[in-house]
Amino acid sequence: MRRLSARLLNRARPGPVVWPPPAEIRRILVIRANYRLGNIVIATALLPVLRAVYPQATIDFLVGEGPAPLLAGLPLGRVHLLSRRWLRTPWKAVRLWRELRGCRYDLALDGSLESFSGSLYGWLSGARHRAGAQGKADRLLTLPLPVPAGLNGYGTAPWLASQLGVNVTPETCLQVTPAAREDARTLLASLGFSRQAGPLLAVFVGGHHEKRWPAAKWRELLQGLAGTSWQTLVLVGPEERELVAVMQAAAKGPVRVLPPQSLTRCAALLAECDRLITPDSGPLHIAAALGVPVLVLLQHPRSLRFMPPGVRHRSLLRPEVPAVLQELAEKPAPTAAAQVQT
Repeated sequence: MRRLSARLLNRARPGPVVWPPPAEIRRILVIRANYRLGNIVIATALLPVLRAVYPQATIDFLVGEGPAPLLAGLPLGRVHLLSRRWLRTPWKAVRLWRELRGCRYDLALDGSLESFSGSLYGWLSGARHRAGAQGKADRLLTLPLPVPAGLNGYGTAPWLASQLGVNVTPETCLQVTPAAREDARTLLASLGFSRQAGPLLAVFVGGHHEKRWPAAKWRELLQGLAGTSWQTLVLVGPEERELVAVMQAAAKGPVRVLPPQSLTRCAALLAECDRLITPDSGPLHIAAALGVPVLVLLQHPRSLRFMPPGVRHRSLLRPEVPAVLQELAEKPAPTAAAQVQT
């Protein structure tokens, strides 16, 4: 009977969504029940939207424990952590549930506008108002939103802004702490990089499965970069650790290859660079949120749906190395004056 009642409720046509007025909202929980870097970064674009509507509210985040360091320095209250190890440590899940309930949230928002688990965590939090995409989780929500099909990650915050009647241009945002920035500059200096020697290009060798660029093309690209004006810093992900020696063997001239770094240090290094070359990966979204122009090497057309907006970013679909080098030549490195200003 419970299952039948839930199905009937979900088939009922929801009424118009009426968002609570600012006076009722003192504490907001944004839920991104995910462990992928890019998804967490994209969710930061919701901050200016929510801040415009509820300027006096404290905004907290619920995210996977791995990407959580990316949120350091943002104007947030608390950052609650999800763990992949809860099957072995169920008491931690109970502790999180008690933390969420104790915060007495007025509004919980599924930050992806598509996740059943996001709506479930909103319901578990006990928030008075719970917003998410209408559909299979309607019985968990008080604000079921008519999210259009095919809405990509970067379209989520602008669509929500339009629903809330907010005249803002939501953009992803990250902050690098002064300590992390100083650590990155010290490391770059130890590698022989300097602003006086020329602009700094980051190359990230990584990505999940079919998103990866072949190792042979990375070697060819590094050899081609040795003859340009760019100083090149090569970063690899944890899954590409075995490629460090391969990339180091291919590196010539002002090209340096680093083993996998901590997430905080990786973000700080990207913030010091003038451009990034990467496949569809987490560092793509981190760099874009830090204002670094990105050249994305795509392996599949569906990745175009997750390209960061803006004319500063470019993408090439299944490119050969000469096309990548040509793109760098057509979009040259910034002038010395521009680097100093940055």
